[in-house]
Amino acid sequence: MSITIYHDVRVVSVAAAALDASDAHLGLLVLVGDSRSAARRWVLQFFAPEQALVAYAVASSCYFRKGAAAWKTHRRDSAFDAAKWITRVRKAIAGAEAINEALLDRTLTSCGNLLLEGRFEFEGKTIREALKAARDHACIDTGEPSHGFVRVYGPDGVK
Repeated sequence: MSITIYHDVRVVSVAAAALDASDAHLGLLVLVGDSRSAARRWVLQFFAPEQALVAYAVASSCYFRKGAAAWKTHRRDSAFDAAKWITRVRKAIAGAEAINEALLDRTLTSCGNLLLEGRFEFEGKTIREALKAARDHACIDTGEPSHGFVRVYGPDGVK
């Protein structure tokens, strides 16, 4: 059985006005791989207001308890537990990097050393459109990952 290995966790923030929303939204970006492969990729795992993102972190922590996920330095033991996952996400939220609103109307934009672009049906559309769709998806299907809306490129990841 393969498990998901988490290598890095980052959070980006988008101002409420940029999405015509009442609250700022945060995107949980994770660098993940599989225990059977050395390949890694960045994904937008969840996109929602801060409170919903923390709730998602708590809900998804069950994967660490059940052994379906692990942190990169704890592959063979259970030292990385659910509480540590939640703490990592909270620290990433505290250090969230804002996406410049002026860059949201591009099809490819950067935030720190990460690049974001639309994915699947959002390829060629603006980042704003892709993030609004990810936001709407999180509102409709709370707890469902937001993988299908934005492609993320960054260090140590494969395209």
